[in-house]
Amino acid sequence: MAPSIKQEQEAVEEKPPVEQIVVALLDPSSNWRQPFIRYLTTIDVLANNIERECLTHRSKHYVLIDKLYHKNAKGELLQKCVSVEEGERILKEIHAGTCGNHATSRRLVGKAFRASFYWPSAGDDAKALVPRCENC
Repeated sequence: MAPSIKQEQEAVEEKPPVEQIVVALLDPSSNWRQPFIRYLTTIDVLANNIERECLTHRSKHYVLIDKLYHKNAKGELLQKCVSVEEGERILKEIHAGTCGNHATSRRLVGKAFRASFYWPSAGDDAKALVPRCENC
């Protein structure tokens, strides 16, 4: 007797969605650059297929020259990858620095990226910074 469709569905192993893996990979509490540096230097093969595919796909946008750099869409500009803490310091300096005009979060991120700095949570960090500014 052949197994029913319901029995076959129960036997199928459920995998977590890719979005959860990306969030785990880029957890802001840890240094988000480490998985990329480890992959680019040792080509460390991860056990989880989905996580490995995600890291392989995302690592195409990074290059390692003494430090980790992010390539823009055209591959023309290399942006220095900084930690979340360094990124927040950069945003504060741009926002309230000597040339700062207390710009909106979107403009802050644009200025940081044009100054060749990159970190994945830049937009969220800028959105959190602007409302806390006392002079704005």
